[in-house]
Amino acid sequence: MILFRWRFVSFVAGALVVTLGGGVPCVGLAADPPAEFNDLYGELSVHLDRFETSLERSGAVDSSVSLGNNLVSGNSHRGLDLINPDPRYYEGILMELDRLRDMGTGTVKIEISFPMLYEPYHRDWRGQSSEYQQFLDFYKRLASDIRSRGLKFIVQSSILFSEGHWTDFSVRPFYDSLTNAEYVGARSSVINTIARELQPDFLLVQAEPDTESIQTGKAFINNPNNSGLMIRYFLDQLRTQTSFTGQVASGFGSWQSSYELWVDTLTAIPGLDPIDIHVYPVNLDFLDRLFTIADRVKASGKTLAIGEA
Repeated sequence: MILFRWRFVSFVAGALVVTLGGGVPCVGLAADPPAEFNDLYGELSVHLDRFETSLERSGAVDSSVSLGNNLVSGNSHRGLDLINPDPRYYEGILMELDRLRDMGTGTVKIEISFPMLYEPYHRDWRGQSSEYQQFLDFYKRLASDIRSRGLKFIVQSSILFSEGHWTDFSVRPFYDSLTNAEYVGARSSVINTIARELQPDFLLVQAEPDTESIQTGKAFINNPNNSGLMIRYFLDQLRTQTSFTGQVASGFGSWQSSYELWVDTLTAIPGLDPIDIHVYPVNLDFLDRLFTIADRVKASGKTLAIGEA
């Protein structure tokens, strides 16, 4: 059992069973790796073992920390499958939701990525005027079903990937058609729609700025000052255009270059809390960075979330 020293808001994982409390005890599947991966397994184990020795050991669990998991079947990258009229598709989503609840999950995260709930995209670029409403109705229904199970939920509003064949939507031409100002305004519109219509407990308005920059072709995003200004605009529009009462989060990946500057930029934004980190690589110094990130977030008086790992 390993335990972080800091209080986290949430932890969303796929292959791991995680429990959060004054930190994060993690239980993985006990199985020998295939022979061809022994070298890689040994290399990564060195990093993990070293990191573990840096963590406090304790069996205590902070009951105020929300345990979470990613509702993969509700991810917007599934595209048109989400509004398939065959009821078995939605029944499958509810089955995953129920299994996560039965595992002890108290919070689920769903990703609703731009331009999924941006009406002009569906009307002008997809030529499907009713498509937007179908997706909105789907997510309103899903939000209701999450709440009816006594679960809290996080919505991550980022972007649909244009590369990697993640979705059946071809979005890169649409991204290219938008000026930087139009892009920020359109992203803000989707965030406001999510806030008004779904009222999530946590609304993550940016998750991986470098990924967003690559997938949209908007180079300005992968700069802490530029992203900071964009997030301030999002928050201002949320305050003036909606009555959203949940918490607004933003963050970056543990691999992000100039990560200390990103922490300081985000923690300086009024009304933004928690700061969300996606933790993936365990080699190099990517795990050790969590100590610095957590200490800087704690010093700012804000809370730290691990949204994906």
